[in-house]
Amino acid sequence: MTNDKTVQIDEEMLRKMFDRVFHTHLRYATGRAKVIWRNFVDAFCKREHQKVETLKHEIEDCAHDSLQILCTALEEIDPRASLELLLGECHDRLHCYNPPRGGETFSIARGAWLIGVFGNGNNATQYEALKVFNKYVRWLATHLMWLHISSIASEDDDARIIRKAVKQLEINRLVEPETRMMWITAEITKEIGKWVEANSDSCSISDHLNSTIAEQINRNATRATNALKEAVVKGANSLPKAFSEMLLNAVPNEILQKLTATHRSISPANIQDVLNSDLPTFFPLVEIDDKYRVLGRSAWLMQREDALLQLCMQASPQHSRGKVFEDVTAALLQKWGPADIDWRSSVSLVDPRSSKNPDDIDVFGSATQTVFIGECKANRLSVNNSSVAANFDAVVLTKATSQLATRTTHWKSGWRPSNSDKAFADKVAGFITTFSSYGGLLWSSTEIGDKNSSVKFGIFPLHSLVLAISALKTPDQLGSYLEFRVNSTVLGVNNFDELEYMLSFLSKRDDRIKVVQDGATILFRQYELDDSGMWIDPRIYRDKKNWKDEFVLDLWGHTEPITPPAE
Repeated sequence: MTNDKTVQIDEEMLRKMFDRVFHTHLRYATGRAKVIWRNFVDAFCKREHQKVETLKHEIEDCAHDSLQILCTALEEIDPRASLELLLGECHDRLHCYNPPRGGETFSIARGAWLIGVFGNGNNATQYEALKVFNKYVRWLATHLMWLHISSIASEDDDARIIRKAVKQLEINRLVEPETRMMWITAEITKEIGKWVEANSDSCSISDHLNSTIAEQINRNATRATNALKEAVVKGANSLPKAFSEMLLNAVPNEILQKLTATHRSISPANIQDVLNSDLPTFFPLVEIDDKYRVLGRSAWLMQREDALLQLCMQASPQHSRGKVFEDVTAALLQKWGPADIDWRSSVSLVDPRSSKNPDDIDVFGSATQTVFIGECKANRLSVNNSSVAANFDAVVLTKATSQLATRTTHWKSGWRPSNSDKAFADKVAGFITTFSSYGGLLWSSTEIGDKNSSVKFGIFPLHSLVLAISALKTPDQLGSYLEFRVNSTVLGVNNFDELEYMLSFLSKRDDRIKVVQDGATILFRQYELDDSGMWIDPRIYRDKKNWKDEFVLDLWGHTEPITPPAE
């Protein structure tokens, strides 16, 4: 009887989860795709695995047909039509703006960027732009259905675990579930500018990017956004300048050129490759009528650090391209992390018996009771395969976890920083940091753990790392949070937003997940910041003694629950 009840509860919860996914993103799919989705939900809940496998192929064909329709539409649209999708680009007729259907769910900026980069026709009206965006959303929703079904369809366990992680990464990059805050992007931008100045002898773009330019970029983002908000509130019909022009004010052309996407030929493979890659994030600008336009507006406003970090890496010598990411990460940890931890980058770890073959530690934090070893993995796009999923598999899944496992094992066996007489703690905690564009997926130790090691780690996109450490006050708290991050996923937690893990940790909800049955899927209460939440700025009160407490209270005050509380 107990088993029957468990099955009933599982099916009810599954249907609720599938229903929620459908009513947020998948409701925009084609009519045929919606029928396939309903059949999939029924088959999956009834454990009809063969039928699920058949439906996976049907939805793949459906997504392909929808993508072909989008390709045809892109052949007829003029790149200039992209400006009609972004409020403020046609700055002299704001009243004429019509938000595209689906824009409240999917990124309008990503659709505009797609038109700007792939558009190959002469239709430049707002009506035609809205039609193409509608086709883009239809395909995207259908493609998401395929990703969801494909990540679940049965295979051998090891293949399914890895594939599910990669598919989930692709899903989250399209639906963007992670919390983004303006101040975090601004702080990372600021540190990048400082780094370029300090490394002007080795970074070839130091004549065009520095602290002054970084601060200018940050000011532009704030001023442009405030100007547009004010115009909307007042019901104004115009802005003094186009939104892009305000965003790029006084930024050197040499920088803008390097951040500009090139026009690409239209094919289903090219469109999928681009959206699965970091190209829209690394190159958010598109040149239209001899003017730079920030068509990747959301990427520039909320995660421009990825574009700027990539720029610095390309401008650095081959042997030290990762240094900017390591140094910036260490600086942010020192400035915003828990007190009483001394953070450094580029630390050599040596065996006390021999100084040969040292370990190169990317980020090293030393506290009284614990040392922290961070492995930084930047996105290095392959010329032959720019897929973030492939990049994750090769760079993060395989290399970073293996390296970090070796370093923590060496620490436990007595390896210590070279040229240092300081006594260090024996306890060690490890973590991995990636570019912010890996956001939206809490990588679990079962998916990333080195199979030959008992060491397990959490992976933090840089933006998420800064959010988390800004709320943590002590080294012990940081160590506990790193452990909590891994244990949560091992125990079956299925959230994708750092904010939810952080709030759950601070609320001490982790004790409740230790009593659930093995294999259960657990979901912490889900939250999202309200419209004012993304503008929370702890820099305003950072000089206060208890500023971290004030920051957490601010977050609670501007979060809105989107799932009910646990009973």
